[in-house]
Amino acid sequence: MSKKTAKRVCEWLIERVDDVRPRDLTITFFGGEPLINSKMVKFISRTLHQEVQSKGVILNIEIITNGLLLSPELVEELLPLGLRWIKVTLDGDAPTHSRMRPKKAVGNQNTDTYDEIIENLLKIKGKVPFIIGGNYDESTKCHIPALLDDLKKKGFCREDVKKIAFKPILGFPGHENSSAHAIEACTFSETNTDDFLWLIKET
Repeated sequence: MSKKTAKRVCEWLIERVDDVRPRDLTITFFGGEPLINSKMVKFISRTLHQEVQSKGVILNIEIITNGLLLSPELVEELLPLGLRWIKVTLDGDAPTHSRMRPKKAVGNQNTDTYDEIIENLLKIKGKVPFIIGGNYDESTKCHIPALLDDLKKKGFCREDVKKIAFKPILGFPGHENSSAHAIEACTFSETNTDDFLWLIKET
């Protein structure tokens, strides 16, 4: 998103605020990966905060991210503007998450992502509530308890984590032709409800 487009987004939202006159305005940055363009995340947040505050409207900012570009500096800049939570996706313990969500390989670079994300979460721990979201399939669901154990072992507690929720990876008609990943279900109704109950218990 260019700055010109970001300005137009802010102008459009401010017009809607003037029309609707809400008590608060909630914006959610999600992707792709929104923090690749953190300049525009900050610009939109600053612009909207300044505009809606003068109208007596509260701004709420939410971010859904893979966690690789999270930083305390970003959190500290957005907190006074209305940042209320960050959602980070973890799809299992270290080997499972890094297999499901690797970095693009460049030369001999390590493509593992789990440890970097955990390190970033530890840096913002206590500054802002965060949500752990995750996706699972038949091959990865058994690794979620190890993720939960590791979070506890690394010092995360109930007060740090606003919510934890895992959902099945769902395919779509013809996904077999466009994905190297085997997906068993195409709708929530086709997934095993015992998995939901088991994951709730584990969490």
